[in-house]
Amino acid sequence: MKKTLVSGAIMMSFIMMSCEKETSSPSSSADTQTSFLTAKEWKLISLVHSNDTTPEHEIIEECQKDDIEVFTTSGYYLSKTGGKACNDEQPNSIDTMRWQFNPSKTVIYAYWNSLENKIDLKINTLSSNELVLELSEANGSDKTVATYTH
Repeated sequence: MKKTLVSGAIMMSFIMMSCEKETSSPSSSADTQTSFLTAKEWKLISLVHSNDTTPEHEIIEECQKDDIEVFTTSGYYLSKTGGKACNDEQPNSIDTMRWQFNPSKTVIYAYWNSLENKIDLKINTLSSNELVLELSEANGSDKTVATYTH
């Protein structure tokens, strides 16, 4: 499920960048942050993993590149598998979770099954055209960074 969120958060493969880049700082209003996050579907363009013994390396799979990630204004996160399904996934299937910002709007909390099962996704970048989320394991050594665009 973590891999689905980070990579399919983990949200997942569009490359259509505009020439002008709007950015949002952590002090921006929740309305702006929510607007950037929920305005369009996201596609994963990069999924980089590292830990204490392994340098940063790309781990995105070809089958993840056509998946679509959606954050709704009602607090749902949808991961739609594209036509190239990974492993036992069915093409065009949808996983659903709940999401919300932390109070400072610097982290997205993603919940599955219950509010007790939570993933904290640090927001490295959130603009109208780019979303960069970081997932760090509790031990602090494993880190995965997912980059999305429209």
